[in-house]
Amino acid sequence: ARTLLLAKQADPGRFGSIIGALVDHIEVEPRFRPAVAAALGRRLFCLLTTGTEVLRDALAYVRADGRGPVSFLPLDRVASRHPNGPLPEARGVLGSASGFVSARGQARKAVEVLLSDVVVVEDLDVALRLLASGHRGRAVTLQGELVSPDGVISVRGNGNGHGSPLARRDDLDENRRDLQTAMAALAQGCERQEGLERELAAVRAEAARLEQERTQLDHALTEAEAALASVTRERARLPVEIDEVKTETAALVGALGEVETRSRYLASEGERLDAAVRETE
Repeated sequence: ARTLLLAKQADPGRFGSIIGALVDHIEVEPRFRPAVAAALGRRLFCLLTTGTEVLRDALAYVRADGRGPVSFLPLDRVASRHPNGPLPEARGVLGSASGFVSARGQARKAVEVLLSDVVVVEDLDVALRLLASGHRGRAVTLQGELVSPDGVISVRGNGNGHGSPLARRDDLDENRRDLQTAMAALAQGCERQEGLERELAAVRAEAARLEQERTQLDHALTEAEAALASVTRERARLPVEIDEVKTETAALVGALGEVETRSRYLASEGERLDAAVRETE
């Protein structure tokens, strides 16, 4: 069945009269899933078709593919085999099985036919009492135990309704929700990562700027240290030069004193000579 559905999905124009698997067109409350799954059995997976015109092509495709088995339910040919008639009035009888199934579109007809002779009961004791009282249809319990008029008792389904084919849609919806939650978390994580990468890029840029400033400061410090060393050398040299200048100044002062003394002497001698000259005249 899956092979045909995949082929139809890949080429919608092919197998156009195939509606889909019955299980994909019905919904059942968890409490009644074991009962409905037991009553329908493998018919859950039969392919609903609008008619029989697709059967030859579909069967040829399945045989060529080598996969199977596959069942078809042409809706124009289905007919109830053993209709229940009035619902038995007995304690523990919950209702007709078809009444606990929600079906979409044409699947409703298939459900009515396939479950026309099935009633849902609380437990196996109720089912056995019902058939012992002359009930001609089948009875299925909430735990998935199916009792047929011929005396056969079949046990199918999952007692808690989980993991059954009828729970597949809920499981898919839950998985889809989990996937959406995970995708949302992933998107948030990616957004957060992008934000952190931007912050990291900004930090790296700031670090590069600070490193450049540090290099400039190191260069300026080197120049300042060189200037300081030059000033220190000048400061050490200046006292020596000052002392030399003081010494030279003292020498100049002494020489100047001698010159002044010599000048006064010469002036005195000049005056004396002038006086002598006047006397000789």
